[in-house]
Amino acid sequence: MMMNNLPDTPDLRILLIKLRHHGDMLLITPLIHALKQQYPAASVDVLLYEETRDMLAANTDIRHIYGIDRRWKKQGAGHQLKMEWQLIRTLRQQRYDMVLNLADQWRSALVTRFTGAPVRLGFAFNKRNNAFWRFCHNERVSVAGHQSLHTVEQNLSILSAL
Repeated sequence: MMMNNLPDTPDLRILLIKLRHHGDMLLITPLIHALKQQYPAASVDVLLYEETRDMLAANTDIRHIYGIDRRWKKQGAGHQLKMEWQLIRTLRQQRYDMVLNLADQWRSALVTRFTGAPVRLGFAFNKRNNAFWRFCHNERVSVAGHQSLHTVEQNLSILSAL
């Protein structure tokens, strides 16, 4: 399934998910730039861990940054569930056309699915070769050769589906 038929219109909405550490956030900036080159009129949003927000806050290619605050967990499972459900509802209301999930966590897969986006890309991680991962992503991009690639190149490889 190739996804190259997405129109470059001002209402094209893309969500990029990367739930990792500070340095990893900087390494997604070439991917964000590449998306804006391919779809100059599109809105690109990012979902990340709240403590890494500052790494991307000044990036003018990003329309909006959403954060998962890991401190929610410290306030109890009920509070965490409530806050994450509110976040998912907010993301769903954005009516994304495409979600690119760079993460390998179950949480990111669920968020990807719950956005309701018609195009949901994720990596075909060997450890995630199961029905649930396939249910959450309608296109899984090969990670063959990833071990020999720089993290920036790994991130950019998700664009091969486009």
